[in-house]
Amino acid sequence: MENNLKIKLLPLLFIFVFSTLGLKAQNITLSEGNFYRDDSNGKIYWCFVGKLRHVESIETFNGLFDNASNYVFHTNGISPNLIGDPLVLDNGLINDVNTGKVYFRRSNYIHYISSAEAFNTYHFSWAAITDVNGIGSYTPRGPLPINYVSSYQWSFNPTY
Repeated sequence: MENNLKIKLLPLLFIFVFSTLGLKAQNITLSEGNFYRDDSNGKIYWCFVGKLRHVESIETFNGLFDNASNYVFHTNGISPNLIGDPLVLDNGLINDVNTGKVYFRRSNYIHYISSAEAFNTYHFSWAAITDVNGIGSYTPRGPLPINYVSSYQWSFNPTY
């Protein structure tokens, strides 16, 4: 069999095997700042720097974000390779009063928010910003990306 024919038949073979096993493919398109609810377990994830972060508390969901429920997309099962570190309760938005710069804080790490567009991309709440006098006690990370490339991932979920 020629290599070209083998390459053309390979996707059909995968579809046959997965359908025979009762599995289906689900295409998930990730967009920075959006939320994804896994309907199989009720968990809500936030897309941050290309990974889904489990939002571990309703206080974070309702306090750190503005109108977050308007940006929730539903899925049934999320591939583990899409999941990053969770978004725990120790987070916030801080304004360095010395520079006027606003940062997203995750524990002791901070990410500079370079513009209102970046702020709004992540659906942050303006009311959640607190003032700090300097950022010397935090570990800086890169600025928040605003045009992070959406990725397409396939996960296979049992239908039985």
